[in-house]
Amino acid sequence: MVSGNRGWKNRWVLLCGVLILLVTGYGLWGKQDSDYSLSSGEEKEASHLPDFRYTDQNGKVIGMDQLKGEIWLANQVFTRCPDICSPMTANMARVQQELKEAGLDIRIVSFSVDPEHDTPKVLKRFGENLKVDFSNWHFLTHEKEEQMHQFLKQSFKAPIKKRIPKSPGDVMTISHSSRFYLIDPGGKIRGTYNGLQPDYARIVSDASKAAIAVSAK
Repeated sequence: MVSGNRGWKNRWVLLCGVLILLVTGYGLWGKQDSDYSLSSGEEKEASHLPDFRYTDQNGKVIGMDQLKGEIWLANQVFTRCPDICSPMTANMARVQQELKEAGLDIRIVSFSVDPEHDTPKVLKRFGENLKVDFSNWHFLTHEKEEQMHQFLKQSFKAPIKKRIPKSPGDVMTISHSSRFYLIDPGGKIRGTYNGLQPDYARIVSDASKAAIAVSAK
């Protein structure tokens, strides 16, 4: 009877541990709060991205200088991601297609949160496996993970947590934002959207409004 009680206790502890991991992981992937986009009156409140220079899947340097004057979309991924990154990339590919159908030529920038592993070659293979249209989509990496993480946390105000495997059966994971971000020509975040369940119509609408505002200047 004692061993039976102990078995139930062990199972209960295991179940609680799994639930805690799920809740914690969900929170670290980025709070799935409501999408938002800034009105012209809220422009001063927009977060401004610092300067950066990273390398894309073709070995080309992409940074604020190359994106200056453009509207672009951003998100965070990594190629060893066991869960959300492939669906997010597929969702972004649909955003890309819908933007093109709306006549909007908007670049997409996916920052790797595992840059020391995700070389340009690895990122290109990742995109090819998911049949990504690279014509206006840059997967960016950097030789120093710490620098990339610092930039992303400062830019998008979301945590990044890396879990190192403790045993041969463990999987390395990096919890990161699951949001899509709309960036204006001045490098300000003008909208943020759920990357796992995107409101495609809203993203296209916000991007279209931003493009009209740019052309009017």
